[in-house]
Amino acid sequence: MQDKLLNIYWQEQCAEMVPEISEGLKVVFPGLEPFYAGSKEVPSENYDPSRYQYDALGLLQHLPEEELSVWIVAEDIYHPGYRYLYGAALPNKAIVSSFRPDTLDELKKEVCHEVGHTLGLEHCRGKCLMHVSRNGKELEKKPLLLCRRCQKTMEKALPKTVDLKDARRRTSFFKQFS
Repeated sequence: MQDKLLNIYWQEQCAEMVPEISEGLKVVFPGLEPFYAGSKEVPSENYDPSRYQYDALGLLQHLPEEELSVWIVAEDIYHPGYRYLYGAALPNKAIVSSFRPDTLDELKKEVCHEVGHTLGLEHCRGKCLMHVSRNGKELEKKPLLLCRRCQKTMEKALPKTVDLKDARRRTSFFKQFS
């Protein structure tokens, strides 16, 4: 069975982070094949000068509807009603900002979290990658691993059957490099 393709776009300032983020995505979602779709600049039309931030949902409109994709940007993003967002997702597309995460590991978690939403996962209350992060401390504590319930949901969404023990083993392996 063929892996599901995930197109990764990035703002030029984030280019160096893409390979490691791609590896994190493969660990969390083994049935997903990250594809480097290319650099994509952030359009000024979605900038709100009163907030010094970009509207996340407005930016998401610049991603193709028909493909599974994530866009990694360096700009600070928001949605009305929130001071800021780490990321946002709609069906098949997500955007993640590198502006607020303190480390590449935290950014990797957020990218995987938002991609989880594009695949149908909702927020989870357990010790899980899909747990909502309202601040840097919560993002730091969140594991780069899905709980059993979310893992079962992913087994239905992705073409490959995922072995939870194998995913944990691979997560441990990649932690030594972060």
